Amino acid sequence: MTPRPPYAAALLFTALVLFFVDFDSNYRWRLLKPLFDPAHALYFGAVAIALVHWQPALRTLSFWRQLIAITLIAGSAGAFIELAQAPTSRSASLADIGRDLLGALAALVCFSPRRADIGRLPRQTLTIFAVAALLLVCYPAARDLLDAAIAAARFPVLADFSTPFEADRWNRGVVVPSPAGDTSSALCVQLTTERYSGATMDRLNGDWRGYRLLHLRLYNEGPAPLPVTLKVFDLRHAASQGDYHDRYNRVYQLAAGWNTVEVPLAEIERAPRRRAMDLRRIAELSIFTVDLDAPRRLCIDDVRLTR
Repeated sequence: MTPRPPYAAALLFTALVLFFVDFDSNYRWRLLKPLFDPAHALYFGAVAIALVHWQPALRTLSFWRQLIAITLIAGSAGAFIELAQAPTSRSASLADIGRDLLGALAALVCFSPRRADIGRLPRQTLTIFAVAALLLVCYPAARDLLDAAIAAARFPVLADFSTPFEADRWNRGVVVPSPAGDTSSALCVQLTTERYSGATMDRLNGDWRGYRLLHLRLYNEGPAPLPVTLKVFDLRHAASQGDYHDRYNRVYQLAAGWNTVEVPLAEIERAPRRRAMDLRRIAELSIFTVDLDAPRRLCIDDVRLTR
């Protein structure tokens, strides 16, 4: 039997506790959110490897019986974790159970001590499928981490939609060719008559200190003026669910066509009534309308900081 590394069980148990921590509502962890989905697969893969190497009852089973046993163990454990999250702020997800199973089975296919029991062709076929499935699970995380690296390298440009995946930094909108043709592309948002309608950028990083202006270009597709609200707040506001007077809010009247909006960062910093906004930790930027009479369309481009 493969020797068990010291503290391995303690490490796996400690990692298990993380499944019950609410990372989604904590802005401090928002840039790590892409890792949460593949973490399910990786954790259950590690557990499967530990079980078939360290538990004699499982280690001596044939490969196919190991496969059945690990499927039952991972499926049951995954379902239990999702149900146990009910009293917490985490929510149950069938997709997470699927990732748990996928990670456990992929790890078994690749690292079972009995994988030699099956023929070479079935073993290679299963390995290819397992690796492909894991890559599929990890792709969104890899894409988001790549975009985060691109965003960090291009800072103080926050979004100009000239690189792949930038639309994922926003909660709504589609990247399309520029409406007026004077820029390569822009994020366009279909505004509705709901109370609040717009787009939010919540993947912000970088220190805004040392810059003078927040610069945006906004396109009003219709002939009538379009009132939009720009909202900016920091991590402290997000963590404390601060009120209206604890963030930056200002309404801008957009004329037809492209409009350049430049906001002094000193104005944003002074916006909270009882404190200064922390420009080192800006959490979110939103552009939205309030109670529109009819649907409209708004396009966003060239969001950046200038000195």
